[in-house]
Amino acid sequence: MDEAGRQVERLDIPLPIIALVVFAYVSCAAAILPIWEKQLNFENAFYFCFVTLTTIGFGDIVLEHPHFFLFFSIYIIVGMEIVCMAFKLVQNRLIHIYKNVMLFFANGKCYNPVKK
Repeated sequence: MDEAGRQVERLDIPLPIIALVVFAYVSCAAAILPIWEKQLNFENAFYFCFVTLTTIGFGDIVLEHPHFFLFFSIYIIVGMEIVCMAFKLVQNRLIHIYKNVMLFFANGKCYNPVKK
């Protein structure tokens, strides 16, 4: 498991792709939720999914239909992993940019460790 974490840290995925994956994952559930939960519209369902996956969890929107509890439990567990990986990839990218800026100011040159 630790090796998988190191492999994720070495990935060089563009920020728009990371944002697109998270947005698509949240949007898919937000499109399904209003079908099952009649009191929700797409915007409220999107808000619920985003708040739940980022573990903010205000609790102002609660799902009422018990038949889909297992499905959304699995959705939340998988989604938290996706969001966690996305945060880690963005964090690594920002650290890389910060190091390049510091090296540029210190030495006048940039360093790009990504091998193509």
